[in-house]
Amino acid sequence: MTRKQTQQGPADFVRWLAALCLRRTLCVECGAGRAELSRVLAPLFNQVTAIDATPPPVSRQYHPVAQCRAEALPFGKSSVDLLFSMQAAHHFDLPAHVDEAKRVLRPGGVFGVFSWSEIELPTQVQQAYEPVMQAINRFWEPERDWVTSGYKGFAFPGIRMDMPPLYLTKWLTPERLELEMASWSAVQAACRADIDFPEPRFEDAGLDQQASFPCRWRIVGQVFRC
Repeated sequence: MTRKQTQQGPADFVRWLAALCLRRTLCVECGAGRAELSRVLAPLFNQVTAIDATPPPVSRQYHPVAQCRAEALPFGKSSVDLLFSMQAAHHFDLPAHVDEAKRVLRPGGVFGVFSWSEIELPTQVQQAYEPVMQAINRFWEPERDWVTSGYKGFAFPGIRMDMPPLYLTKWLTPERLELEMASWSAVQAACRADIDFPEPRFEDAGLDQQASFPCRWRIVGQVFRC
């Protein structure tokens, strides 16, 4: 399969996000990790800077990532057009991050905190993996519900803007889904606790273990214009 056939969504999200900006001089992604979104945004702005408190090795970065904390941004006052994070804001000192956002954003600049909702699986896949999902449920972080809600209730001194329905969709086999799940913090915590993972119920659910199926995450969050 081509990349287009196996994954869809981030390009729609970043086009929508970039279109909110009155100017496209500087975009900053905070807590960027491997900076997948910065790579997609790069053609849409004069400059895209990705920062993270602990950047991954250069070989794993999709876009250059500078070591920097979201609470101490190395940008001048009123110099940034878009400042955002994806699945990272709950790791920040949010009052300090908000203060920095107010300082560096231009009038009319856009500020967003985004995340992924709970994974949406086809019924057969959900049935097959239900025992696994139940086994890891107690290992999620306490703030999990807030994150998957898109940081519901988060406030910023600006005009709140509504988000359209936007999704990341990946076509995965059971093997690829399990590789995806291995990156989840709850699965990693369960592994550290050395639990016995139940086997997926492939036969009971009538699931073909060789077939690909769509796995979908809604992109949720809070976005404001200064």
